[in-house]
Amino acid sequence: FIAKQSILEAPVLGYLGRKWGTLGAMRDGSDVRSLIDAIKILKNGEKLAIYPEGTRNKQSDEEFLPFHAGAAMLAIKTKTPVIPIVICACSVKRTLYTANRSNSPNITTEN
Repeated sequence: FIAKQSILEAPVLGYLGRKWGTLGAMRDGSDVRSLIDAIKILKNGEKLAIYPEGTRNKQSDEEFLPFHAGAAMLAIKTKTPVIPIVICACSVKRTLYTANRSNSPNITTEN
């Protein structure tokens, strides 16, 4: 994966990201080192997951945000095929039930 550098600085996510070989990148595009590392990974025939939007859409589950050029540039430069995948964090409604107490309310959550 390529992730924003600040994720790799977080205690738990950073540990997991480093363990899994995640590349940290600066969001402003000034990080040439991560670009070179990504090119090396792809030229070695390894897989690299990139979220071309650069973030998640907090406003709508049905629309894409504008894509950044990095993923396409890497694919073109390394002649690597792109396999598009969509992750939809659609709202899920759940009801949590309390331990069979008649006077306890049910709590409904939405993700």
